[in-house]
Amino acid sequence: MQSVIISVGAEVEVEAPYNPRFHDAADELGGTLTPDSDVWRFARSDEDHVRRLCSEIFGHDTSATPTRVQPREVTELPEAETVSAHQRRANLLDRLNSLLDEVADVHTALQGLTKHT
Repeated sequence: MQSVIISVGAEVEVEAPYNPRFHDAADELGGTLTPDSDVWRFARSDEDHVRRLCSEIFGHDTSATPTRVQPREVTELPEAETVSAHQRRANLLDRLNSLLDEVADVHTALQGLTKHT
């Protein structure tokens, strides 16, 4: 089990050791890696996805991770490294296409099984 810290405020922040699977999945989810640190930032709306991802990759239940709320002023501008809505949409569409390909493969495998029974 590797140490992972999930903080929830205006964004979801994950401090975790480097893992190539997590890096790729976090990037696909639209997360941004903070320069010079091991902290990933995600949209608050992706909290459940982030927790599941951490659980799958780092091997423990992150639902019990303490939540730290960091208040922000409404007038604060987002940081420059935030993924644009256009890029996030493109990332999600790529992910959807991959999932649809996987569903098609599963469907084909199931059809092959039903022919043999």
